[in-house]
Amino acid sequence: MQTNPHVFLTTEEAAARWSMSARTLEGWRDKGIGPIYHKIGSRVRYHVDDIERFEKLWRSSDHHFAN
Repeated sequence: MQTNPHVFLTTEEAAARWSMSARTLEGWRDKGIGPIYHKIGSRVRYHVDDIERFEKLWRSSDHHFAN
């Protein structure tokens, strides 16, 4: 399946996908964990391909990310 190369999610949208708060995802960014993100101007965006890659890593590893 090929994804649209122009699909980006906001922090809030990515967090909602995983039923977590946006603050948790912001904390992960500060700690250098979580999916790859992109700064577009002053905004943070997550490309859907990076989100899906992170989900595969998350499911296939023993890593548990705390809220």
